[in-house]
Amino acid sequence: MNPVDIFTQVKECVYKGNHYSIRDNGAVFRHTKGRISKGDNCWSLESKEDSKLGDYSLS
Repeated sequence: MNPVDIFTQVKECVYKGNHYSIRDNGAVFRHTKGRISKGDNCWSLESKEDSKLGDYSLS
């Protein structure tokens, strides 16, 4: 099974006018708003080394 598909919880948020879904495994889904950008409408799971945002968790 793909690691992005292993999760138990999903939260929704709006950040800087964009709608996101975040899974408890760290996967992020950015919902399309108007024009589609690279990475919209798909789950992405960055490694800790790739992340520029640092650690985040669901509360």
